[in-house]
Amino acid sequence: MKKNWALGLTVILILVLVAIFIWSPNHLPFFSPLERSINKALRARDPKERLSALMEFQNLVKGKLISTEKRNWAITKLFWIAENDSDERVRSVAINLLRLLGEKGTEMQKTLVKALERSPQESTIAVELLPQIATEPIWLELIDLYEHQKDPTVRDRLKRVLRQMPNSVWDEFCKRFARNPKIWQPIFEGLNPPTFSFRATLVKWALSGDPELRKGVLMLLAKFPPPPSESEKLKPLAKSKDFTLRFLVFSIWANSPSRSIIGELRKGLNAKPEIAYFASSALLKLGALSREEGRKLIVHPYAPLRAQGALALSSSKSIKDWQALMRALKDPDPEVVRNAAIALIAKGSSGLSIVLSAYENEKAPEKRAAILSAMAKMSHPKVFATLVRALKFGDWREKSIALSGISFHGDKALPSLEQLIRSQNKNERLAVIDALNAIRSQRALKILLKICLSDPDEQVRCDAALTLSNYGVKEAMPILADLVQKGSLSTATAAAMGLTRYGDEGRKLLREIIKSERRETRLAAARALVTFNDSLALEILRQQVNTEDLAQRISTLQFLARSGDEKAIRELIGLLSHDEPVIRLRARLSLYAVGKQAVPILIQALDSTNSKLKAEAALVLGALKATEAREKLAMLLKDEEHQVREAAQMALNRLESSN
Repeated sequence: MKKNWALGLTVILILVLVAIFIWSPNHLPFFSPLERSINKALRARDPKERLSALMEFQNLVKGKLISTEKRNWAITKLFWIAENDSDERVRSVAINLLRLLGEKGTEMQKTLVKALERSPQESTIAVELLPQIATEPIWLELIDLYEHQKDPTVRDRLKRVLRQMPNSVWDEFCKRFARNPKIWQPIFEGLNPPTFSFRATLVKWALSGDPELRKGVLMLLAKFPPPPSESEKLKPLAKSKDFTLRFLVFSIWANSPSRSIIGELRKGLNAKPEIAYFASSALLKLGALSREEGRKLIVHPYAPLRAQGALALSSSKSIKDWQALMRALKDPDPEVVRNAAIALIAKGSSGLSIVLSAYENEKAPEKRAAILSAMAKMSHPKVFATLVRALKFGDWREKSIALSGISFHGDKALPSLEQLIRSQNKNERLAVIDALNAIRSQRALKILLKICLSDPDEQVRCDAALTLSNYGVKEAMPILADLVQKGSLSTATAAAMGLTRYGDEGRKLLREIIKSERRETRLAAARALVTFNDSLALEILRQQVNTEDLAQRISTLQFLARSGDEKAIRELIGLLSHDEPVIRLRARLSLYAVGKQAVPILIQALDSTNSKLKAEAALVLGALKATEAREKLAMLLKDEEHQVREAAQMALNRLESSN
């Protein structure tokens, strides 16, 4: 009896030990620390404990050699965790650990493909890692997944991966692109340019018997033209009955023409206008578009062909051709006007006079900009004067062209600019400052200093001094200090900000100025000093926040936010949901001025239930090129509100343009 009792007790003890062995292996001496950490990650109920166990495992293996047997055992368990754990953070850490252990095989790739459809944490790893390790079968699987994907967030992730697809799967991409260009256009737009040797391979594919492959490849070659020696091999396709194929071939030739295809190009001039345009472009590049052909084209109903015809007449001395070009200056299409102006300017001073007169008399902003762009690089006093006037009085297109032109001419434009300094027109003098800033030479800076010291208008003096502060010219410091002490609030603030560009010297000067009894001076100095986290400046601005109207409040909040004041940043973000559009716009612009400091709190705002706030925050994040917000922005593509989805898409487009 005692024996049976002892035997039963022994069996019970063994069973208890086995149970402990199975369920709590981390408490037993039979396992190594590495095994205990993995087993705890598999069995702990609390996600925090599982995370802690995985971090412990990471510390154990980082930079250390482990046996093949233990490594393989750990990898098997980590794959299970990465696939099946209920917590996205645990799964993400498991994937990172697999990367740490050097996993690149099929199972790792399939795990990453699944991660693309999971949490932002997991997908971020997948988007980064898949392009580095994916094999051809996985790339084909990703192509399939993208084509049938309905979720806009997952599609955005797949898009970022597929834009990095290797050349080995471009044939499959080309076929699908040909079948459904709309779906594949976002991938096409972001592809990296292939090598010229691979473009030769693309030409071979284009000449293959597969119609879908041929069409898709030609669309690629239109974006990534092959060398002329390869593009000429496409000659057989120029005779195709398929208009789309002919159109694509001629568009490739327009970018990469060869003299051996001049005959085909001349035939193309008699084809449909879209093809004729590419043919004329190629002939112009080769210097082979004749005057006779130009005379026919300049009266063509299709505007792009009229523009090409104008260029072909640039070397003609015929009076009829001159008259044709002068008529083209009044063409309704800006491109025709620009090319006619270029052709006339090429004829010398008489042509330039005609173009200048046409510019002065033209009323349409688009056509004025077209004429200005044609003469912007002409080194002539009248052109310099025209560029300066356009800089101040023109619309945004003319201003952009004028700045580019003045920058191109450099010091050659200075004599004309010095004459304009004496103008009675304040706007012309302000335009001169912009022009001198574009030139940036030592002579230009000396003229700016002269303006600082002699101009009667405080805004002109301030603009000139601020421009000098950009280049650290110390002679501008006393001028800026005087403007802070005597100028209006807006002028004083601008001048004070200019002093901050001089580092400690500017800060020291501002700390003296802030003691002034004049309110505008103290406030301007405070707005500048707050960028240095000056305690007195912060105190002055915080007092102002509660006493100003909303527009001034936003301005003050901006200065506080730029100093890192989280409360000010949050208040500005709160104003993004204001009912008045103008207030939302001011808040958005202020947050843009605050910059990257506002990004973490703006990302939090994307979780708001207020659709206005989410949409405005998304727009600011896009403007700031905050790539860390990409995943959250992609999630908003599924938002119920159209304005939120639209803002998120605009922001994502901005992020892509930054790449």
